[in-house]
Amino acid sequence: MPKILITFLILFSLQNIRSQNLTNVDRVVAAIPENVTATTVGISSFIKEHFVSDTERLRAIFVWVANNINYDIVKFNARNNSLQPVEDILKSRYAVCKGYSDLFIELSNQCNLTAMPVMGYTQHKGVVAPVSHVWAAVKLDQEWYLFDPTWAAGYVLNNKFTRNFSNTYYKVPPYEMIKDHMPFDPMFQFLSHTITNREFIDGKKVTKNEKALFNFADSLKIYALLSQQDKAFNELCRIQSIGVENDIIKERADYLKTLLEYHSSKKSYELSMDLYNQSVSLFNKYIGIKNGGFKEVKSDNEIKLMIDSIASYISTAWNLLGTALPKDEQSRTAISSAYRLLDKFQNRVNQEKEFVTGYIR
Repeated sequence: MPKILITFLILFSLQNIRSQNLTNVDRVVAAIPENVTATTVGISSFIKEHFVSDTERLRAIFVWVANNINYDIVKFNARNNSLQPVEDILKSRYAVCKGYSDLFIELSNQCNLTAMPVMGYTQHKGVVAPVSHVWAAVKLDQEWYLFDPTWAAGYVLNNKFTRNFSNTYYKVPPYEMIKDHMPFDPMFQFLSHTITNREFIDGKKVTKNEKALFNFADSLKIYALLSQQDKAFNELCRIQSIGVENDIIKERADYLKTLLEYHSSKKSYELSMDLYNQSVSLFNKYIGIKNGGFKEVKSDNEIKLMIDSIASYISTAWNLLGTALPKDEQSRTAISSAYRLLDKFQNRVNQEKEFVTGYIR
């Protein structure tokens, strides 16, 4: 009994010390001068100056964001998905979940902490929310923890936001966060044994023995090296592997498919223009040889091969451009201009093909 009692007292004392430290951090952050909070650099500089450890800095960031940003009910009700630059958030002090997450992550990164957004959906008391949600993950002492500054800021009742700071969603272990926060991409569950969307929706408790081991640490390392297109493709595959079980998940999957189509379209446009530039360069070389009376070539067949190669490049450029689909007005204008360039140049090449045919004859 004495050993158990001593152990309990030690643990209680450590917890007490930790609580006091957090209280001190909270008190210092609450006193941050207003003029410092106009920019993320100002806030992060203050935090780095007043706190040494990563844990204290992370706590300071979380507390400041949750206590100083109001939930933007107007933007939420309008289903306004436009981006919120963090500068605008600091100016207005209003944001929806992505804005909270973006601000929290930018401040974390400026304090040399590894932080990233996590997109997904949530449930409360067994009821799945009808909209998607964004929270954040931070790597601390080689372990991943999850943070939801939006839910920590307060709550919405009768279409009114009430500020009510909560520690519940501060530095949450992944196995706890998964109870009500489900990432679209299972990699961001940060669990060695991931669950499916159906299991999350049904609130089913799954034992580790029922699941295959998932090495999320290695997956994250590989993910960081991928292009945006490859990231989208890999996320889509992982989402489909755990089931597209509701409209929120389907919306995310459809977005990724659209993104992949856009990247494919953009690549087609870029390759088409690259071929156009190569054909123009080759054509200019041909014109130089022509103006010199074709003295540089050894045979008529060499002349024909040159002009046929140019025509082949243009034909391939046309085919690639045909697969480029405009995503917005800017891309539509670029593609239209490319069509005009190719059309004008192809007419010029066709004239030279006729000339070469006649010349050889």
